[in-house]
Amino acid sequence: MSPVSWFRKPVIGYFLRTFMALLQGLAGLLIKKNHSIFIAAPQGFRFADNSSFLFRYLYENEVNCFYTVNRKEDYIHLSKTYGYHILYAYSYRAFIQFVKSKCLVYAYADWDFHPFQVSGNKLVINLWHSISIKKLGLAAGLSKIHALKLKKEMQLIDAFVASSKKEADSLYDCFGLSSEKILVSGTPRNDYLLNKQPNDDLVTRNPELAKRTILYCPTFRNNGITNLLPFNDFDLKELDAFLAANDTNLLVRKHHREWYYQKAMGYDELAECTHIFKAGQSEFEEVQELLPHVDILMTDYSGIYFDFLLLDRPMVFAPYDMDQFCVKPGFLFDYEKNTPGAKVYDTAQFKVELSNIFSGIDKYSNERESIRDQFHLYQDGKSSQRILDYIQSHKKFN
Repeated sequence: MSPVSWFRKPVIGYFLRTFMALLQGLAGLLIKKNHSIFIAAPQGFRFADNSSFLFRYLYENEVNCFYTVNRKEDYIHLSKTYGYHILYAYSYRAFIQFVKSKCLVYAYADWDFHPFQVSGNKLVINLWHSISIKKLGLAAGLSKIHALKLKKEMQLIDAFVASSKKEADSLYDCFGLSSEKILVSGTPRNDYLLNKQPNDDLVTRNPELAKRTILYCPTFRNNGITNLLPFNDFDLKELDAFLAANDTNLLVRKHHREWYYQKAMGYDELAECTHIFKAGQSEFEEVQELLPHVDILMTDYSGIYFDFLLLDRPMVFAPYDMDQFCVKPGFLFDYEKNTPGAKVYDTAQFKVELSNIFSGIDKYSNERESIRDQFHLYQDGKSSQRILDYIQSHKKFN
């Protein structure tokens, strides 16, 4: 049984977490703190999202930083590139470094730090994932137990990263945060989009990216299976032939949580196609590295389109179950006013909108610019530096 499994058991996990908290407290009295930054992997093991992009920035700029993962195979793999800056969570070295570090950084939930327990005597920063149009957390109607847990977690953080005041305003209701805890800095993952050129090596490994590329990223659904390419008149072979005739490839990326909870309808059938490809985590671990190679983005309610706005490229939206989504989880922002692209509800509409884009017709350029500027205060690719400046100037770090 893995160490994670023991901590997930209700009774045993409670005693293990209590013991770890006591051990950390005792060690904290004996071990001198240093100016290091301890970054937790999203979900405890992924080298992805804002956590990895901030880590890479700090590492490249020779800042004293560490990245922890709770799977041995990930530790071994990442250590080949980043050496001693990578920590295996269930190790003595990781425990000592956690106690020493004055700053803790994570992206999803405090479980990212597992098995360590977050305490308020350190500078704690939540980088979050991305801007969301869907209601989250408290605003989405959490159970009382989960709401209490979330509020307790938010009490321990010093800063929660946002990309604009408009996003910050929505975070108050979602996480019960006071305004002084919101750090409007922009996100490290979007620095990559603003600073990096397309990765030729990625194209070499994935030749489907050499053609005009459409990326379809549906969001995760808590109460049902995601229906990929969700049109009543949908014909996979017909769409594949249309794409072939237009020398275009369509990449379909399931939400990463689909792997753990449910099977997306239609995903396995993509293997039969010549111009429609799977683009999940096993094919492209980090979606941000894929986006510069994407010419057109298609989604339903995924927040990825807010990031894609920074590239100023066309988007198509397929809100096939809008009636259900309006009820639960609901929307933080008006969907129609904040989605700058055509809304398609059948294959015929989808093909018409794609044909328009292929012909150079871009009806939503001004809308994209307006919404981009509302949700991204900074567009200079320096968000990681702003976060570092915040850390280094904070009294808890000095």
